[in-house]
Amino acid sequence: MIEPILDDNLFEVEETGLRDSFLASVGARVKFRRNKSRISRRVLSERSGVSERFLAQLEHGKGNISIVRLKAVADALDIPLCDLVRDERAPREDPVELPGWRAHPGAIADLYRHATARDQARVIELLVGSRRPVPA
Repeated sequence: MIEPILDDNLFEVEETGLRDSFLASVGARVKFRRNKSRISRRVLSERSGVSERFLAQLEHGKGNISIVRLKAVADALDIPLCDLVRDERAPREDPVELPGWRAHPGAIADLYRHATARDQARVIELLVGSRRPVPA
């Protein structure tokens, strides 16, 4: 039986490349959001508690930031943490296209009117974000 030859360094290189790519994308998102908010690194530093120098490293893909510190940056930018760390490879959920709905402004109201009481309660729960359970 022939044994496959595995080079541990190969996995290390792949891991390093993935990490570097991820850190670069996180840094780019931080910089984009900071610029979009029209705030300086100094202001972001003051709001987040992360040093200006480290923010510069982060924005250039060099800073390996902890999740707790990144959460502080996200909070200082007033955005959800997931906006900074989303995986580009993950499939995006595209909105469901329902043909004709845009052409008929009352279509959603008509559907709601003809729905069962239980389905209407579910719609309200989704729209309002209620925590009340829907009766079975």
